[in-house]
Amino acid sequence: MTSMDSRALLLLVLPLAGCTAKLEGSIDLDGKTFRAPSCRSLTPMGYTGVELEAADGARLRVVERADGDAEVFYFAASKNKGKSYGACATMKIQKQNSSVNKVTNVEGRVKLDCPDADAKGEIKFENCH
Repeated sequence: MTSMDSRALLLLVLPLAGCTAKLEGSIDLDGKTFRAPSCRSLTPMGYTGVELEAADGARLRVVERADGDAEVFYFAASKNKGKSYGACATMKIQKQNSSVNKVTNVEGRVKLDCPDADAKGEIKFENCH
């Protein structure tokens, strides 16, 4: 590989490295542990929030409300209708300086404490688009 080939490869790979979602933490949800290796911003849907997706395709959608609380919805794998856990979460979310397909990446954390629904835990996220 020539020096020019190496630079061209670096220019192709480097932008992708900054757009990989990074998540840590877990949520105990109805007696099971929910971990999310991927996420997406809810901006394209018209909301402030994030959707966390487990390896099996299950999704946890957390939507910020005007009163500062966050509404929580759980979608089983391949289901379009979710289960509402209510406004039992707090969320800190902010826009990042990068974007993918004209969607600005977001970072932050969600913390669930839903005693009536047996859901508790925290997930930190970044590069969700």
